[in-house]
Formats: sequence, structure tokens, C-alpha cells
Amino acid sequence: MDKALRYLKNYLLWIKSVPTEKSKDRISKESQSLSEYDVVILSDVSLKYCDVTSLRNFLENDVKQKGKSMILTGGYGLTAEYNRELGEENLGGKIGKRFENVVKIAENEHNIGIGLTFKGFNYFEPKNADVIARWEEDGSPALIVNKIGKGKIIIFTSDCSPAWGTPSIETEGFRDMWKQIMEKFILSKNLAS
Repeated sequence: MDKALRYLKNYLLWIKSVPTEKSKDRISKESQSLSEYDVVILSDVSLKYCDVTSLRNFLENDVKQKGKSMILTGGYGLTAEYNRELGEENLGGKIGKRFENVVKIAENEHNIGIGLTFKGFNYFEPKNADVIARWEEDGSPALIVNKIGKGKIIIFTSDCSPAWGTPSIETEGFRDMWKQIMEKFILSKNLAS
């Protein structure tokens, strides 16, 4: 995912990766300054590695009130714990169990990620969120945007790492997908089609 976001031109990006349990103390210290950022991305991160209070504060104070965004991506780290800790009303629905099999993103009106192949995803049951793209195989949500207050939570239900992301994560199509997501749903102030 880092490579895909670095592909964006004309945007100032500061990407911090928090990959292991060893860096747990570092995560807590860094997460206290989340309000410095316009977008916080949790890519396949278990909440046990996060300062959940800081994430909740970012949602309440920065996303809802200041129009910032949070992006969540699927994988083993995206569990039902997110439903409890961040709230289904904030997520726009309910994160469910994993589906591990090859899936493709179906055609969608936004032309985002069409045909990209992944090795699995997390089920998501939308309640008040917009489903932007679905999985071709069973129509489950692949990309969800939930407008909360002035901001947005975006959920991509598959993983952006080699576990589920291969073979797509190294492709131009994957980089284009994230460029479109950023331009249409983060940098744009409204949920444009």
C-alpha cells in the first residue's frame, strides 16, 4: 500500500508503518498526535497494537468535526473488535468473518479496481454506508465509504499486503485504484460519483 500511495503525485505524504508487536510502545506515543494528520490508515492492523483511545478521539474530534478521514483495510488484523471499539455506527456497518479464496472486484459505477484479484477479504454488512465496489463472486462489499459528520471512514475489505494482495499489489491497476480512492473520496469534499 505504501508504494501505491507514494505513486500519487502533487500530494504531501507522510507514511508511518507500524508492523510488529515489538513497536507497541512506539505506536502509543505516535498515536497521541493523530490530529496532526488528515488521513489515518490502518492496513491489516489488529487493535491490540493501537492506542484505541487515540483512534476514538481522532474519529470524534478530527473525522466528524474537522472533515478528516480514516481508512481501514482488511486482513487478519481487521476483526469484529473494530465493531466494538470504534463502533458500527462509525464504520457504517459490521465487520464479519474472513473469506479466503481468490476474488475479483466487479464492475462498478466508479470504475475503481475493476478486475483486480485478491486472495481473500473480510465480510462487511453495510448499514448506513455507501458500497462503492463489490466482489464479483458473491456481491459482498469490497469498498465502503461511510460519511460521518464532516469526514469519512473508508473500508477496503481485502488486504494490501502479500497475504491477500498478491497478485494485484504490484500492478499499475492497484496503484490506480488507490489514486482514485484518494482523489474521489478523500481529497474531494463530497461523495461524488
